[in-house]
Amino acid sequence: MSDFFQSNQLTTLQRLRPNPQLEEEVTQTQRKIVVVVPCLASHYKPEILRKLLECITTVSCISEIVVVLNGSAGELESQDSYLAQSVAQDTLPIKILLCEGLGKGRAMKTGFDYVYRRYNSTVIVVTFDADFQSFSKEYLFRLVYPIAVLGGQANKGYYARFSSTTLNGRLTRLLVFPMLHAIQEQCPTSDLNRWLLSFRYPLSGDVALASEILPHLKLEGSWAYDLSLLHSLFQHKDNTSIFQTDLLDNYEHLHRDLSGDRLSGLLDAFDDISTYLIRLFPIDHHRLIRDYSNLAHTYCDKYEKLRLFNGMVTSGRDRQFVSHFLDHLNSRGEA
Repeated sequence: MSDFFQSNQLTTLQRLRPNPQLEEEVTQTQRKIVVVVPCLASHYKPEILRKLLECITTVSCISEIVVVLNGSAGELESQDSYLAQSVAQDTLPIKILLCEGLGKGRAMKTGFDYVYRRYNSTVIVVTFDADFQSFSKEYLFRLVYPIAVLGGQANKGYYARFSSTTLNGRLTRLLVFPMLHAIQEQCPTSDLNRWLLSFRYPLSGDVALASEILPHLKLEGSWAYDLSLLHSLFQHKDNTSIFQTDLLDNYEHLHRDLSGDRLSGLLDAFDDISTYLIRLFPIDHHRLIRDYSNLAHTYCDKYEKLRLFNGMVTSGRDRQFVSHFLDHLNSRGEA
């Protein structure tokens, strides 16, 4: 997504052309990388995770891969040995941590605590989701370059997400952005809201962090982890160099359905994210739901035009998602 867009809140690094020097420049800094991968025990896909880990192990400056398996005690017991057997560890150390309980944030905190205890302030921590299917060396080095070479402490990746027929990234497109703009209607001078709106993909799971900032992060244990990370960075942004980086043209991973499944469904992720955002700002809930509804349907119109422009199939799926989200908000009594 080559452009020159910059925010006064942080530095945005767009991919304008190939840069074959990325790997060499990162490697020359001699700062090692630790990769943290959160993985739900009940939805563990051995072939996908194995492929991701095999790709990561080809990068010489990675010291260790930390896979955090989280779920119920029974799920962890049944999957732990299976996971250990299914991932090859002959090329690079792979540490498997068990984290009882649900929530991506809980798994991330477990991984970060381990990394800081072992490496203190000496490494760059990179996070990938376990279902990530678009890994490449260039992708990794674009993510760590702002920290290894440019001296940053945090870098949030962004990308487009679409298929040949439709747009993906539903929670970002249809929840986070219209809700942040609805909050802006009530909190027009909020620096935090402006900060969150500066990120081009706030729910991106691809992040690089200098390990020295890990103890300062206050992270949600739920699906609101990604937003809580941005909130923590906001609290330290005056003393922290923060980037967002264009990583690739199209990100591919496994897609969740519109169900209430606590582990894989979108509605519980919606619950966690919307509840977290509402908690951050002094807003009237009646007005928020009304403004969110208007803005979300406006976004649906915009995305329908974007589909037409790119020759994609048009459908009412976005409006169905918004309708479900609104029903869910109202049923929770937020209004």
